[in-house]
Amino acid sequence: MAVPPALSRTIASVSSRNGSSEGTAVPVLPAVVGTEDRITPPTAQRRMARRAGSTIVETPAGHVSMLAAPDVVAGVIVAAAESVG
Repeated sequence: MAVPPALSRTIASVSSRNGSSEGTAVPVLPAVVGTEDRITPPTAQRRMARRAGSTIVETPAGHVSMLAAPDVVAGVIVAAAESVG
């Protein structure tokens, strides 16, 4: 069974971080943290983002920030797309 390209890139990225010479780098994208999220606490979101090496963009939104703050999320997506070419 063939590995989908996106999963292959993810596997390569993890391998690279774990010291494998076979891994290839992939861009680290920003993380949007909803400061009013009551499902995944903002402190946990920030911790995961820092661990991934992401920049953090905070917005006063709940768990579904793409609906509560679509302009913020769209701006992050556009900026990320422009940064990778």
